[in-house]
Amino acid sequence: MVYDETCEVAARYYARLAERHLQRASLYDAPNYISRVKFFVWSLVSGSYKSREYSGLGMRSLLKDGVVTVLGREA
Repeated sequence: MVYDETCEVAARYYARLAERHLQRASLYDAPNYISRVKFFVWSLVSGSYKSREYSGLGMRSLLKDGVVTVLGREA
């Protein structure tokens, strides 16, 4: 049925999006600069910042996370 296929596609989309947000949370919880850089690069390489249309976090998140990586969470 079309309904079942649509539900499966939506479930995969949101599962990927949830994983991207978990990766992003690791960046914000990182204890030091080196750890933040590692998590940021890992997110970049894994495609976390693709367009939201493709279950990514998008350009705005990339820019915000880049600033947090360089300046830290308290900045």
